[in-house]
Amino acid sequence: MRRNYFELKIKRENEKAQYCCLVNKYDRHGYKLRSRVLILTNLKFYLLDDKKFTVKEAIPLSSITGLLTSNKSDSVFIVQVPAENKEKVCVLTGSDCDQRFSC
Repeated sequence: MRRNYFELKIKRENEKAQYCCLVNKYDRHGYKLRSRVLILTNLKFYLLDDKKFTVKEAIPLSSITGLLTSNKSDSVFIVQVPAENKEKVCVLTGSDCDQRFSC
């Protein structure tokens, strides 16, 4: 059902979902942990609320300036994107990235 919702309501016609999994995002204000669904298409990097399935972030792949991974066993990775006059980062941990959803 959620897959159909993403396919019908969120992604554009010329987009193709390549990968998706559950992740945890650390909030920039207070580092509160938030559960998200990561969906990677051929055009964008999406973070969706895991309960309401609303889009929280939709970042064009062309605007991503860096992807950093931890060398520890903590599954932490950081997505860097430019923001107005400063760089914005999304700090994520892969909670279920070993259990990929078929997109």
